[in-house]
Amino acid sequence: MMAYTPKDFLVWGEIPVTDMDAATRFYQHVTGAELELVTDGPNPMLLFRPKDPANGVALSIYPGTPAPDGVGPTLHLAA
Repeated sequence: MMAYTPKDFLVWGEIPVTDMDAATRFYQHVTGAELELVTDGPNPMLLFRPKDPANGVALSIYPGTPAPDGVGPTLHLAA
């Protein structure tokens, strides 16, 4: 699969996951985006970056407890 970095990804989002390795594989596969693992903070985070890195971070995935089914945040897409 060819890596693709979308011009616009999300306005902002945070996704808690219980398994960072599985989350990396899943989100890279379903989005085709390159994820950046950042480990310089208190917890590791996977970052989705927009095509222009000067625009910051579009989404982060971090170790945490996901919300139960049917409950949780809504992610807003910029298209």
